[in-house]
Amino acid sequence: MLQSIRDRTHGWIAGIIISLLILSFALWGIHSYFNQNPGDIYVAKVNSVEITQNQLNVTYERFRRETQNSQYDFSTANDLKLKELALESLISMEVLKQASIQQNYRISQNQINGLLESMPEFQVDNRFSVERFQQVLAATMYSANDFIELMKTSLLIDQPRLGLIFTSFALPYEVNNNLALVNQSRDIAYAIVPWSQVSPDSIKISSQRIADYYKTHQDEFRTPEQVNVEYLLLSVKQVMKNINPTASELKNYYTDNTSSFIEPAQWQLENILVPIGTTASVADVDAAEKIANQVYEQAKKGSSFPQLATEHKLEQMPLTQNWIAQSNAPAEWQKILPLLTHSGQVNPPVRIGSGFIILKAIGYQAPKELSFEQAKSKVTDAVKYQKAEKTFNELRETLTNLTYEHPDTLVPAAKALSLPLQVTGLFTKDQGDEGISSQAKVRDIAFSDDVLNAGNNSDVIQIDPDTIVVMRVKYHAPPSLLKLSEVESKIENKLKSLEIEQQALKIANENIQLAMTNPVPNFSLDFTKLGWTSRHDTKVDPAILQVAFNMPAPTSNRPTYATAKLKDGFAIVSVSGVKNGELTNKDESNVFLEQTQNTQGLLEYELYKDSLMKQAKITLAS
Repeated sequence: MLQSIRDRTHGWIAGIIISLLILSFALWGIHSYFNQNPGDIYVAKVNSVEITQNQLNVTYERFRRETQNSQYDFSTANDLKLKELALESLISMEVLKQASIQQNYRISQNQINGLLESMPEFQVDNRFSVERFQQVLAATMYSANDFIELMKTSLLIDQPRLGLIFTSFALPYEVNNNLALVNQSRDIAYAIVPWSQVSPDSIKISSQRIADYYKTHQDEFRTPEQVNVEYLLLSVKQVMKNINPTASELKNYYTDNTSSFIEPAQWQLENILVPIGTTASVADVDAAEKIANQVYEQAKKGSSFPQLATEHKLEQMPLTQNWIAQSNAPAEWQKILPLLTHSGQVNPPVRIGSGFIILKAIGYQAPKELSFEQAKSKVTDAVKYQKAEKTFNELRETLTNLTYEHPDTLVPAAKALSLPLQVTGLFTKDQGDEGISSQAKVRDIAFSDDVLNAGNNSDVIQIDPDTIVVMRVKYHAPPSLLKLSEVESKIENKLKSLEIEQQALKIANENIQLAMTNPVPNFSLDFTKLGWTSRHDTKVDPAILQVAFNMPAPTSNRPTYATAKLKDGFAIVSVSGVKNGELTNKDESNVFLEQTQNTQGLLEYELYKDSLMKQAKITLAS
């Protein structure tokens, strides 16, 4: 079994791993991860192994770059969430790495060498090419040592996962039961009783009913408890403003870190997309791949992309006007670009979400080292940041001591560190403004017993890797009950809406009762017949599907009925028949068996990870 796992890591698994690695490399370097400054402060410990601030910065930046081309909202709150995810991923990776080593998993240099030699990304004429290997790494600005080290760590962590997946099994009855349930279809129809069928004018809410509701639901009509805080904020960015490195310091730093100041590779590109629809069958995908391969072969022989797009009726968007770096390219292209290392080169078709993409390099500029003058501003920022970090840590200790020694005021610390005493607006425990109160942990501490009730300064709060805050409550506004006159119309509207819902539901239930007591019910509503529908149908309201597939199967040739609440009314849902899912051919049986086994294996691995995380001693820095 172990030999089987080892063999598989040289096949499709290797392809997945290298694709993920190259994508990660294309987005952010790992040099800083593997070459830590021994004096770097830590942000967490996993079983006494430190995760440093520098590691967190690198991982956060990688996450940030990965989300640049997405719809991610880079607000302060979400950006902090991204930092938390980066720290969680580092902790998880360290826990898994330690567990793999403790369980005597190992990756030998021979395994690494064999895997590298088998990867098509580094081959020329089906043989490993050192030059090709160096070209790919140069395009992504990585050293061979960094690349190999991350490969080794990833493969080490992956061994338990692959072991659980490949040794998981499913019994025949489990596969059949899952298939019957997952691919089940039901004969569904529905009719809607809209809210509009009940006239709001016909509903009268008495003053007494409003008063009773107000009396029994007073918690709904209280202003939330609010506070504002005064605080001292200390950041590396603030410290940097007062640092002016000398010319010799800048020159020395540049000389020692020349490889860090590189202008990344850039491309001018053309592309052709062979599209695949969202509901495409396996045959449709195979046909699209065949066309993509034809286009690729013709392009290699010199056919122009506009000509090929016209001939095959495909979408072609030239990008020849601007040079683009890898980090600015669409996310799905970024792992392809390092393979295009000279002008005129065409990349084989690659499957992406919308189809098969074929890229052609119209122009290529290799990465190059920046001169000192070209890199001077970056060098200056790096030196200032390096110096500021040390000063920041010293000031942090002073801030901690002074705010602890004077727990009822921030003034001594403000004077000693020349920091302005800032004040937030009012905020609640659940909702802050755009400043520090936008963070949940700041609000939680502000409303804690020690800070709110005892009136003490807070401990030092880490806002982000480079920013800390100490605060104290300045003003506290307790919750207060609003007058009935202030909320009367709100209560009336709410009671009317509830009454409309109840009356619409009553109409729906009356129709269902009619259907259940009459062999041939005469509905006053028009039913939409969906016919045989799967639980995965995307054209049906999810609320209707959920109810339909939770209903009991019909008996005695009579449909079963239930109601589903929709946005604009109630749906009467009927189910007239149930068909269990079946296999259509042996290939589908094998695929479903493998999917069931893999799903169970992945579930076992998640339980394995959860167990390791619970057993690990994880300490977060304050």
